[in-house]
Amino acid sequence: MNLPWLASFGVLFLAGSTLIAAPIAEDSFKSLEVEGPGSIKSELVWKKIANVTLDSAQNLKGDAGALQADFISYGKLYVTFPSTEIPVGSALEVTLQLRYVEAPASAAHGLRLGLENLTDIENPTNTDAQPGYLVFINPGEAAPNGTMFAVEEGVDGGMGGGKDFKSYGDFAPSVAFGTELHTIKFSVAHTEAGMVSSLTMDGGEAATATETEFMAKTFNTLLIAIGNSAKSSIIIEKASFSLAPAAME
Repeated sequence: MNLPWLASFGVLFLAGSTLIAAPIAEDSFKSLEVEGPGSIKSELVWKKIANVTLDSAQNLKGDAGALQADFISYGKLYVTFPSTEIPVGSALEVTLQLRYVEAPASAAHGLRLGLENLTDIENPTNTDAQPGYLVFINPGEAAPNGTMFAVEEGVDGGMGGGKDFKSYGDFAPSVAFGTELHTIKFSVAHTEAGMVSSLTMDGGEAATATETEFMAKTFNTLLIAIGNSAKSSIIIEKASFSLAPAAME
């Protein structure tokens, strides 16, 4: 009988001859505790960077909890997870289940997700950070060029800020979020061709882009932010992090 095994934390399970994803961290917000201004503790700890208020909210699915983030323009929050280095042939995957309280307006770069490697997790505005990968999404319109990938070099303005963004790959379509619950998967894969970023929404076709200059491979932080948009409230029902086999082309 073939039993799954795990050699060490953060590597892939082997079930028989098939590699499957190894969980890193997960938060389903079953309980929420206010740690202090701008800090909410659940299974993980979610913290404000700027221009966002964090609060509890009722999940759509029964009595389970959720995290509500009320953003104003350029609002940013972050959550850390165990530091993970991506080996060749693997991908760090972040899966979010979220919805907007009110349908967002069309805005280029209106929603921003980032995988970063903070050197000082208590000070996300510190400019002494490693490069990270971001995806910019227009959440208010099904636009042919509504999704863009970028490297944040980590040398200006702290995480998610400043002018140290460098886009790579082609623009990809976006989907209007409305107020429905969506499942978003953002991943970074380490391949022989480079670091491949990927975004899928509700299991649809993936937008991908390959980066070969910075080749960032280690991450410990997820950034969620909005751009120069009107006030937006986002409810996050679940967040999970795993190391999975990279997709084979």
